[in-house]
Amino acid sequence: MDKYSLNAFAVAFTQKAFQKQGYSIEESPASLGEVNFLAIPDKGTPKKIKVRSAAKPASYIFITKDKFNINDTDLYLAVVYVPGDPKDAILYVIPAIEWGKNIYPFIGRDYNKQGQISPPEWGISPSQKAIDAMESYRGLQKVIS
Repeated sequence: MDKYSLNAFAVAFTQKAFQKQGYSIEESPASLGEVNFLAIPDKGTPKKIKVRSAAKPASYIFITKDKFNINDTDLYLAVVYVPGDPKDAILYVIPAIEWGKNIYPFIGRDYNKQGQISPPEWGISPSQKAIDAMESYRGLQKVIS
């Protein structure tokens, strides 16, 4: 699966997971920026979902800081790990506020040294250890609870 197919699969997979838990799905309004979709519960506040995908455990997953406000309690990063066969895909749903807690595997990079030109970003450290550390974010527990 190429990068674009993997990302399209990840968005559809994540939307289906939310729908199975009773959420309605709405396309993201332009005013919300880079959010892939809104997950609307029967009661409560809509959840803003940004989706990223990975096909290898050592894939670095990131989003630029200007497109991911870690102080927004309704914003989540959904990471879909597809280890080979899409039927084996694993969904991790991580509240944006986790990046503000300075806990592994969630990292921030500012790239503010001389000669660095990449924009600041929030990321997930790329390793099998990071995948293991994300186990408590597997599924939709952190969103529903």
